[in-house]
Amino acid sequence: GAPQLAPELAVELGVADAGGVLITEVVPGSPAQRAGLSSGDGIKRVGNTEVSTPEAFGQAVENASLEGGVLLLIGNGRSSRFVVVKSK
Repeated sequence: GAPQLAPELAVELGVADAGGVLITEVVPGSPAQRAGLSSGDGIKRVGNTEVSTPEAFGQAVENASLEGGVLLLIGNGRSSRFVVVKSK
């Protein structure tokens, strides 16, 4: 099933559409912050699914699960990296 993380992650990341899915805010103490995500990072993929809108991001998070977490491909204009955001 969908991970418990799905709705909380979308809220915590504060995703906005700016030519892709851009992280505009990361809640202090959230799973996103613990994974090293920060404002200004862009989300390119959730698992193997490319995302370009907040809606696509939300759907992909609901469909992607990696043992209680979600695998994201993050890019900030200078580099790209994979990050696992865990629900706990």
